[in-house]
Amino acid sequence: MDRVIDKLQQSYSFSGVSLLSLLGIIFIAYVGQAALPAFNADDVIQAQYPSDAYNFIAQGRWAYFLTYAKLQSALPSPIVSTLLGSVFLLATALLACSLFGFDRKYQVYSFVLISSVSLYYGMLFSFDSTRLAYPLGNFVAILGLFYLAKQDWRQNLVGLAFLSLAPAFYPASTELAATVFLSLFLLSLLDRFERYSVRRIIVMALAIVASLLGYLLLTKILYFLTGWLIGARTDIDPLAVFSRYGEIICLFSEHSLPVFNFQSCQRPGFQSQQGVYINGAMAILFVSFNAFCIQKLWCKRQLAYIALFLVAQGLLLLAPFGLIFASKNSPFPPRSLYSVSYIYAFFLVVVLGASLTSKVKILQLFSKGIMALGVLWVVVSMITLSNKAFSEYTQSQRNLYAANRILLDIERVLSSSDKAGNHRVDLVVVNDKPRIGGVLHIPWSRERVYHLLDPRYEAASDTERKRVMEGALDRPVWPAEGSIYFDQNTLVVVLSR
Repeated sequence: MDRVIDKLQQSYSFSGVSLLSLLGIIFIAYVGQAALPAFNADDVIQAQYPSDAYNFIAQGRWAYFLTYAKLQSALPSPIVSTLLGSVFLLATALLACSLFGFDRKYQVYSFVLISSVSLYYGMLFSFDSTRLAYPLGNFVAILGLFYLAKQDWRQNLVGLAFLSLAPAFYPASTELAATVFLSLFLLSLLDRFERYSVRRIIVMALAIVASLLGYLLLTKILYFLTGWLIGARTDIDPLAVFSRYGEIICLFSEHSLPVFNFQSCQRPGFQSQQGVYINGAMAILFVSFNAFCIQKLWCKRQLAYIALFLVAQGLLLLAPFGLIFASKNSPFPPRSLYSVSYIYAFFLVVVLGASLTSKVKILQLFSKGIMALGVLWVVVSMITLSNKAFSEYTQSQRNLYAANRILLDIERVLSSSDKAGNHRVDLVVVNDKPRIGGVLHIPWSRERVYHLLDPRYEAASDTERKRVMEGALDRPVWPAEGSIYFDQNTLVVVLSR
């Protein structure tokens, strides 16, 4: 074990073997989602209707639109996008290591794997269209921060441009940049601004704020020139800290510090996937990180720095969902919280470094425990992601098999009608209190899952749906006789009422 630790303490070199090994682990963690295709409601739509990608433009995610709709032709390219996305996850973590000055093997390996192999990314990549565009957005954001750390003002402008571009892929990329910056600020407090001067820190902080304004300006100009329309999900509300404080508390207690969950805030689905292993590891790292850092600052009698440290750490724990403070309508989904993994990867590397270099034997022993904790974290995360991919696949298959059974009954009704030879059949599915879950009842995929299996079936217009709904009130529920019928030229399927 000591020999292994000695090797890990050596300087990291960008060798092909080490890079391919890290990339291989990241790719293996997420390849299950590509190899076992699962259709959620968005996937059902986007796989059939490329025009649906224009919703990304309405949300202000025009770079996401260009990546998915144009580069990928509005198709998920599952294995390739997962591989390329893994490359960008690796590159983003390596850039962050460079910013932090993590140049030892144990620092790079630990940070890259813990920050990149994350259940949050697994939740994000459940949407097929995200696997390339979102990691690319994260890379652009941290690349911008990388250039802002330089002393050359021309490189700083390049960095500001990259940071302004990043939210066009996914707004959470700005939160990742803020997370990395605040982590860097904590390190600067510990080394008394030796690596980055106070002036450089201020420049980087101002640039992150300015990049949001730059993104808004760039988006308005682009939309003016192209005629694209922006939607309500981009509305800004600086007073959200007051109107959404309950949601903010829940996000903080469930994810930033999950060991302090409030019962009323728990989402059992996420907590059961996250598991006590990861939550317990987060608690150990949080306590250890604070103990090491505050003790170091206390020994140097830097009381002002301790106050700054506590404030900055509080902001760091809020950073993964910081945009909620300026968001009006959109709920903040847990899948956007992948910056949390960066925080705890950062905590682990700092704690590991402090204990490895200590001359106290018990701390050297503690370093071995932290190293084992990091390995366990990655292994448990990989198993969880693999199991998640399998569960999503089986759920998707259940939905498709259920839709096939319903289609058999639809075919019987269709064959006995005068519409049997039609190449298009307008369809309304009544499923307001679903007995069958998933894509079969979600409004935007409810009819379109049948079109996925048989292109003859098209969702009826909203006007037509409203008309036939009134006549469906006294109809029986499938599989009862009479639950599938024609109302004029529209086929109606009553799954629940």
